Amino acid sequence: MRPFHLVSLLTLAATSITLMTRTSSASPTLVELFTSEGCSSCPPADEYLHDLTATRDAQSGDYIFIEWHVDYWDYLGWKDPFASPAASQRQRDYAGAMKDRNIDRAGVYTPQMIVAGTHAFVGSDRAKGQIALRPSNRGHAAPLNINTAIKGDQLTITARLPDLPKGTTVMGVLVEDGLTSSVTSGENRGKTLTHDRVARTSALATINNALATATLTIPGSVTRDNASVVLFAQSADMGEILAVGAASLAADTSTERYHTLKIGSGEIRYALILPDDFDAAKTYPAILALPPGAQDESMVEAGLGLYWEQAARKRGWIVVSPINPDSARLFQAQSDPIAKLLDDINARFNIEGAKFHLTGVSNGGRAAFLAALDHPDRYASLTVLPGLLGTDATPQQVRALKDLPIAMFVGADDDEWTAEARRTVETLRKQGIEATLTIKEGQGHVMQMPADELFDLLDTHRP
Repeated sequence: MRPFHLVSLLTLAATSITLMTRTSSASPTLVELFTSEGCSSCPPADEYLHDLTATRDAQSGDYIFIEWHVDYWDYLGWKDPFASPAASQRQRDYAGAMKDRNIDRAGVYTPQMIVAGTHAFVGSDRAKGQIALRPSNRGHAAPLNINTAIKGDQLTITARLPDLPKGTTVMGVLVEDGLTSSVTSGENRGKTLTHDRVARTSALATINNALATATLTIPGSVTRDNASVVLFAQSADMGEILAVGAASLAADTSTERYHTLKIGSGEIRYALILPDDFDAAKTYPAILALPPGAQDESMVEAGLGLYWEQAARKRGWIVVSPINPDSARLFQAQSDPIAKLLDDINARFNIEGAKFHLTGVSNGGRAAFLAALDHPDRYASLTVLPGLLGTDATPQQVRALKDLPIAMFVGADDDEWTAEARRTVETLRKQGIEATLTIKEGQGHVMQMPADELFDLLDTHRP
């Protein structure tokens, strides 16, 4: 262990402990290592962190790691290429805060490992690490769902925050794996050192309506395929980590078309359309578009191409369009995948009013009415092309739609659906609900409607 000469240190008591068995945790734990290539005591700690990242706990997301390289040993003859004044300052801030709380092993030294913001020990001491990483010491941080967006060298990290105490600070960090240095001078001269989870840049996040946004400039030397982002919230007194999440930069899916959300033992796939020039820090209106027919991928594409995608990209809307789960049409599903999908999208993006404009085409229109009946408070409006209210809806359920603007469209040549649409409007109005029904002359079941007409309507329902 190399102490920094400005700080006196406590004596480390030798402790032995057997290996822990893995204990799963709903709370991820932030583990921070303060290290330096200029310190001869640090390579064993770097190796320990590497071993920790390779464990099942790390892969499951139970642990999230950051390796901070301090710059106060650079004067010894080797300038650490990954060191930063920000890392040194963070460690000094920890030292002061931990000293105030009489925490053992507080101070400014390398290598130092800090777990959950509340436990410190010599970073190469694996026995101490086993103790610090016990479930009882791992804290109770809330998991964060991280969203990233990259434009050139600008990286934006966002996450929806849980309720946090006043004064909480939130920081975003870009970390990189697989870094190597051939040290030619200083205490580690002649050694080849390897590092994982190295903090390459960091920034405090701004918080607006519980959405945290950190904007970073990606260094040109970063290999993006090896990079990840970490976002964490910490108590105002530089203490407990209150929430934390991580995401791979290489796996940034904000521009991918199809995504999969795990729901218990099942999953739901969905298409995600983002506006042109999407900015993760901004707020966007969002559409939940339920597809027609068998509601498989081909039907998702049909609905997006016919109505939603092109105009949404130009007019600044997010569109989410799910595929039927487990080959059961959305209006036949036994589970409630839609609610969980909306929770996930709301956690990743700043959705206007945290409500979606619910739309559906044909079978998607039927599913849209069911979704509205189940969770009327989740939606800003309901538009079906066409759609109908099922006969199983109770008067109480229907009355719950009283605050939801409802617009129905049907082709005049689509005789059966036109009759059903009229009955639906009559049922709604009997419960005091005003719904508009537009019968499109010369149109059949698949209506050719200008997308701008639909978006003009949806815009009237925005807050």
